[in-house]
Amino acid sequence: MSTTATSGSLGRKLTLIIILVFGLYLLLASFFAYLVYSQYVGLTGATGRHFERAMIAGELTRDAETIAGEVYELLAGNDISVSTVNSRVANLAGIYQATRKRLEQLGELSDSDRMALDKWQTPFFSSLDKLNERLRAEQELQAIQQQQMDELFLMLRQLTELETVARDLPLPEQHFIGHALAALGYTAAVFSAERPGHLINLERFSDARLQVLAGLELTHAPAVALRARLQQLLPMIFEQRRPLLRHARATLATARETRVLAQKLTSATFSYHQRLKASAEQAL
Repeated sequence: MSTTATSGSLGRKLTLIIILVFGLYLLLASFFAYLVYSQYVGLTGATGRHFERAMIAGELTRDAETIAGEVYELLAGNDISVSTVNSRVANLAGIYQATRKRLEQLGELSDSDRMALDKWQTPFFSSLDKLNERLRAEQELQAIQQQQMDELFLMLRQLTELETVARDLPLPEQHFIGHALAALGYTAAVFSAERPGHLINLERFSDARLQVLAGLELTHAPAVALRARLQQLLPMIFEQRRPLLRHARATLATARETRVLAQKLTSATFSYHQRLKASAEQAL
């Protein structure tokens, strides 16, 4: 009986030990599974939230740099159509705004970050609109100047035709050809004049020739009509050149301002991207 009782007691103890070991195993297995799950959730959150923000911020930086590059191309590329560049800049600005909206939809953009981006984003896009207006105004003035240049070449052709028959013309008409060619030459130089002083000197020389032309007693009908056209067009060309020079200087100043703002916007977005990237690495 004693041996049987002892055997039963040992069996129960062995069973309890087995249950205890098995329970400890289940506890450890559950804890390990919990750790794996926690790491999975943390990694998913880091890659899904932190890295997504960092990637979008990287896109924002790239968009800002692309816009800055387009503005620089607008400054350096004189042979590029203004309307074409403006359209490209507008499209890139739309892409930038869409990327910024995606970043805000994540709900992770703090007030300080938003203020930091808006500090340069708002004046930058405002300067783009201002630059666009100045470029359009300058383009209109350039179109008028191009028409005036075409008229000058037309009058030069008429003078050349008169010069071929100059020997058959009266003496005043012969004098008219030389003074008219000089006036056209001074006026044509206006299209390349950049300094106000140079413009004033050219205008003075041209006016002197026009005064001589006004004193000639012309009888040849084509010469009379050409003189009237010269007296009307040449002063207009000088007057038109002044606002074009002012617009060109104002456009250049606005373009430089836009370029500086583009660089500051790029710097701000890159700093924000760096902070998000560091945050993502820390979370990982």
